[in-house]
Amino acid sequence: CKSKLSEAMCPTVIMALPSFPLNPNGKVERKLLPEPDFSAVQAEYVAPVTDMEALLQQVWQNTLGMDAPPSVTADFFTVGGTSLVGLKVNAATRKMLGEGATLGGTFLH
Repeated sequence: CKSKLSEAMCPTVIMALPSFPLNPNGKVERKLLPEPDFSAVQAEYVAPVTDMEALLQQVWQNTLGMDAPPSVTADFFTVGGTSLVGLKVNAATRKMLGEGATLGGTFLH
């Protein structure tokens, strides 16, 4: 997939479903689709070493609604993040650290 499309256009997880939930108009009811299971694509867990890593790990877990904390080496988009969720992560980080937290800086740690 990545040889023909950009990484953002390639699915991270592919799930087999017996059928798609449809609305009365015959369109897929996206709200009723199961949540993707990202556990198979997650690398080995690496615990946070610094206070900043621990803080960002907590923000990611809460914002992404993850059951377990993500590895500090996890790729944000691979574990379910999107550009819009990235803005929520940045807002939560700014709330905890103050106005100096930038979107780019959030993903450097």
